[in-house]
Amino acid sequence: MKTPDYYQGKYYKLQAHEIIEDFSGDNYNIGVAIAYLLRAGKKPGNEISKDLQKAIDHLNFELKRQYNLKKEARELDAINKKIFKK
Repeated sequence: MKTPDYYQGKYYKLQAHEIIEDFSGDNYNIGVAIAYLLRAGKKPGNEISKDLQKAIDHLNFELKRQYNLKKEARELDAINKKIFKK
């Protein structure tokens, strides 16, 4: 199966997923945002602003996720302090 041109880089022909896996393979939202940015406006008939907004949406999802992870950690710390009287 031939990969569409908009999935590959111009000079080294690296695919977006290869770059994402190398840099942020352990974080879905950041990886998807990078993919949208790398391919922004390259798919025929797809406006660049649409891809940019999708990238922003995924970054916002990740910001919210990170906030919630920190909030949960603080709550667990508070519980542990009460239980173990640290």
